[in-house]
Amino acid sequence: MILKIDHITFTHLKNKGLKALNPEGYNLVFHEKTLPNTTCKMDLLEFNQSDHGIIFLKKEDCISIEITEYDFIGEGHYYTASRDFRVLKYSVDDLETASLFWNCFGFKLIEGSETRLILCYKSIIDNSMLTLEIKKDECSKRSYLDSEGFCCIAFITSSIEKEVKKLRGKGYPVSEKSELVVNGQLMEMAFVCSPSGEIVELIEIRRNPK
Repeated sequence: MILKIDHITFTHLKNKGLKALNPEGYNLVFHEKTLPNTTCKMDLLEFNQSDHGIIFLKKEDCISIEITEYDFIGEGHYYTASRDFRVLKYSVDDLETASLFWNCFGFKLIEGSETRLILCYKSIIDNSMLTLEIKKDECSKRSYLDSEGFCCIAFITSSIEKEVKKLRGKGYPVSEKSELVVNGQLMEMAFVCSPSGEIVELIEIRRNPK
């Protein structure tokens, strides 16, 4: 079961992410300068890179932000976001596939037309909310995890095994699972892509080995 959005991921060059994004009112939780790119990420990287850095930020009653930093980055989704990051706007080449994809993770269609969708997510365990405003642009480029700007939304799940099975059953390409310790916490993760190139990270928190 999807429990909540853990964070929205934005990608920037190393040592430039915080200044580039400049999230107002967010507080630093941790900064990991070097983490390995796990096997589950490699097919979603445009450049062959062995590691990345993470800056994790929080703000009360808002979705957390993860800034990932790489040595090399490509061109990604053009996006705009509200100052509190409650509303995220970006473009894809196919609105119908985008709507079906986000519905798998609990987003509900609020408004739709041939050129624009508004989808809203509300967590079942806290008050966090996120609105996506998605516009149709047939020239929209595929985003990678090392593409500049918004690249991914990460969800906490109670069972990554069940989520992976469900998504594969719907025909979505899902990576293999990988484990990684981030800020002292062991987690298992996998990535899934929509036909329009949107990326979701699934995370299950694991017990740390004694």
